[in-house]
Amino acid sequence: MSFILVVDDNHITRRALITLLRLDGHRADGLTDGGELISFLDSHDPHLVVLDVMMPKVHGLEALRIIRADARRSRLPVLLYTALDDDAIREEARRLGVADYILKGMRWPELRERIKRHLPESDAVPEPA
Repeated sequence: MSFILVVDDNHITRRALITLLRLDGHRADGLTDGGELISFLDSHDPHLVVLDVMMPKVHGLEALRIIRADARRSRLPVLLYTALDDDAIREEARRLGVADYILKGMRWPELRERIKRHLPESDAVPEPA
């Protein structure tokens, strides 16, 4: 079973995504900002992080920058999940090694596929019958 961490300051978005991931067979948990994420990663090893960009305290891109600077976390798949359709932010995310850049509002079947694509093979959950 994969462990996916959802980091988003919007409670409704965070809870909805966690619920869908759990119904899909994943272990999922959530945090509200990038600072919490950095602290959490000191003692936990998620298989994938779904990270919002615009958050209080530590911005999503800053959290990604910190993750990539840590050799232990440099290969952790991070998917930016944001309402910002901004080329400059998208390019900065690519430069920092984001696994995927996903715009909020994507339908669940498509989002599920994008998440599944970046999970380690042994942790992927099979498609529901």
